Amino acid sequence: MRVGLGRWLLSLLIGYIVASGLNWAVAEKFLNDIIKPGFGPLMRTSANTQVGVIVGGFALLMVVLSLICALLRAPDHWLQRGLAAGGIVSLGLFATYTFLSGWLNLPTREMCLTATADSITVIIGALVMTRIQDWR
Repeated sequence: MRVGLGRWLLSLLIGYIVASGLNWAVAEKFLNDIIKPGFGPLMRTSANTQVGVIVGGFALLMVVLSLICALLRAPDHWLQRGLAAGGIVSLGLFATYTFLSGWLNLPTREMCLTATADSITVIIGALVMTRIQDWR
């Protein structure tokens, strides 16, 4: 890894807080109202949301992202490495969401909008992580 364990954990924690907070804000302020008509009864509400599952799933995604950020040898600059790591994970999100769209017969438009919103927050999280990991 490019960084020590303490710096990696710090980047994971701060990156998670920033990306997760931004992800919730984007979903609540913008995304939910747009995708709700397409998902219909499948759309979660505050009464039926499994918050622990959502938080745990996003945390796992951030652990993987932070490891990718720390393991990438190139590019050297933190900004480029953050964009590369965030892009790699974002491709995984798009692949997963489009697969689920077809497998579960979910609306593709709404799934791609969700993947786009999640990808933006993941890339920002990756930038935060790589900046902390490269802080001198």
